[in-house]
Parts: sequence; C-alpha cells; structure tokens
Amino acid sequence: MIHQTARPSPSCDRAPVFRTCFILLLAALAVSCAGLPQLSPVGESSNRDQNSNCRDVFPEGSWRFVHAIETVIAGRPAGVVVGVTVISPGEPAVEAIILSIEGLVMFHARASGDTIDIQRAIAQFDTPEFASRLIEAVSLLFLVPAAVETTSGLSPDENFTCRYIRDDASVVDVMPGSDGGWKILEYDRRAKLRRRVKADPHRDCPSPQGARLPCRLELLDTMQIPAYTLNMSLIEAERITE
Repeated sequence: MIHQTARPSPSCDRAPVFRTCFILLLAALAVSCAGLPQLSPVGESSNRDQNSNCRDVFPEGSWRFVHAIETVIAGRPAGVVVGVTVISPGEPAVEAIILSIEGLVMFHARASGDTIDIQRAIAQFDTPEFASRLIEAVSLLFLVPAAVETTSGLSPDENFTCRYIRDDASVVDVMPGSDGGWKILEYDRRAKLRRRVKADPHRDCPSPQGARLPCRLELLDTMQIPAYTLNMSLIEAERITE
C-alpha cells in the first residue's frame, strides 16, 4: 500500500486575513488579466433559482457509480476501461477504482480530506501524480467545489454560470444549462482551462429515488500533452445509505 499525504490547505475560516485577501486578489487578477470570461449580473430572484440549479448538477448524498470509460487521444480511441466511483460528500471523500474489461483491478485509491491512500496500482497507474490527477477529476465530476468565494451571472454566450473561486485562486465554472445538459469548466490560477466536463442533454438515466443522472459524460483534460478526452457511459448507479 502506498500512502500519500498532500499538503493541507487551511480552511477559509482559519486562514489569516491577509492570506484570504491575497487569494481573492489573485483571483481578481486572473479574471481581469488572463481572459477568464466575465459574468454579467442577473436579477436576484433568477439568480437564487439558478444557483439552486447549479447544485443540482452534483449528486446529493453518497453514491456508487460504474462507468464504461473510453479514452480518446488526438481524436483516436486509445482503450476502454471500467471505472467504479464512490462519493461521500459529507466527509468529503471519494474512492476511485479502474478495472480492465476482463475485471483486473489496475488502480484503487481513496481520498479523504488531504490524504490519498493508494491501495493498488499497476504499471502506468502507479505514480502519485496519476493518483492526484484522477482524484481531482473525480472530485470535479461529482462534488460541489470547495471555495473561499462564490459568485454567479451570465457568461458572454448568455449561459448562467456559478463561479467557485478556490483557496489557490483556481476557478470552477458550473453551467446548469436549460436543455437538461450541463457543463463544468475548471481554470488554473492564471485562467488557463484545465478540464471541461459536458453532460449530454435529455439523456437522464434511471436511478434510485428518481435522481437525475446523465447517461454520458465527456471529460476533456488539457493538463497533459497531448490532451485527452474520457467518454463515460453510465452502467450502474447505487445510492449508499449511511
């Protein structure tokens, strides 16, 4: 078992005032200088309703998901695996398992707080960097972003957007959409796009207690060269009771 402990990030209520102000200043500079889309204000009642829709993008409660995942690099398919994801937003914690089509466990890790516990990892999946990136991607997909500041408004293309500014000045934009689909954009502190998630509109899959879950997700990761896309098709969803 490989145990990796990430550097702890102080919560907003414990951070010194000067640190919080510095973070918000960095975020403001990213917005103004690096091309992060500006958000136009909307009416208070509409803003309140749409903010609720942003939270609806993320599953409520604890879940176990099974997806067929196709990797596409430079427009070409590069393999299919099965991904099992367990989320516990209350902790928050995520567990990620990657299996071959034949059922071989190639990677298994659990992250809680700032700690990543790698329980199994074979070659090509056995670096701390891979584990960290995978947990970041899973968290982006299924957990409401942790933020020191939030704002909302209309993007330049008239999409309502909830903006979450993290303690490292990176930004997550959530666009709930009006046709059943939604989009998540993640930017680094310099406002460079890191990841983009899209859910197919009008393709809600059956799930326990009538929860609305997308049948297909597309995750674009630009952090590696070349960039790659994961096409995720939902096989099974199970609500976990605690």
